[in-house]
Amino acid sequence: MLNSLMRLYDACFPGIVRERKTVERILSLPENHILLREEAGQPIAAAVIHGSVILMLCVLPEKQGRGIGSALLQEAEAYILAQGHAEVRFCDGPGYITPGVPDYPGAWAFFEKRGYTHSWGDCECVDMSRPLLGYEHTAYSIGDTVNGYTYRWAVLSDIPAIADCVDTAEENFTKYYRNEDLYNGQGTQRVLIAEDGRLVCGTLIVSAETEQKGVGSVGCTATRADRQNRGIATTMVKLGTKYLFDLGLPTAFLGYTYTDIVRMYGRAGYAICRKYMMAVKTF
Repeated sequence: MLNSLMRLYDACFPGIVRERKTVERILSLPENHILLREEAGQPIAAAVIHGSVILMLCVLPEKQGRGIGSALLQEAEAYILAQGHAEVRFCDGPGYITPGVPDYPGAWAFFEKRGYTHSWGDCECVDMSRPLLGYEHTAYSIGDTVNGYTYRWAVLSDIPAIADCVDTAEENFTKYYRNEDLYNGQGTQRVLIAEDGRLVCGTLIVSAETEQKGVGSVGCTATRADRQNRGIATTMVKLGTKYLFDLGLPTAFLGYTYTDIVRMYGRAGYAICRKYMMAVKTF
């Protein structure tokens, strides 16, 4: 079953930056309910359901326009309602394959026609990226002090101070910063912090090829609540991006971000490369 679902994922989600092992893990969750359509023994469409969430719904491009997707969606909705749920959501369940419905041609209109709305209101969910070939990077380096803040790689003993900082800014991120593997200096992910004396005022996770070969990423940016709007986040992102450039990676990426901080990433040279509809339907 997993091989069939992964073949569909590969064919139906071009341009999505996501670690393959993560996609496989999510599609293999034992609680999933899977609706699979085949022709001549080959998968052509599927819906993967977890609780009230449709983790993935897709039809091979060459098979679209035949009502297969509509029928799958109706069956998925009926199954979710039969489990006692009164709402159907897309993608954001126990982990995500895509944050929401990608902005492929016609995709949003398909769901809007069937009663789905964007659950984030005026706030957009986006991915951003920037090429690193010919990157004009900041003159500063990790280890430097910029405008009174020192930027350095974090170590294991910094976790309590990092958690204290992140809790004031975006407490949903704190659990990621408690991962001790981020602090051994030997893996593909590291934590960059901004300090004022011993006070951690900003944090950033910098990753090299964790999501896709040739792609580095920055994310989970957090600035202490009382130190925001001082350029700390922008400086961290610039320094993290410079680190990815120095590693020789051709592309920098950040996923699942939102309107309010797009401008900050833009100051570091990132541009929106994909938007998502955070689709929801209430019955």
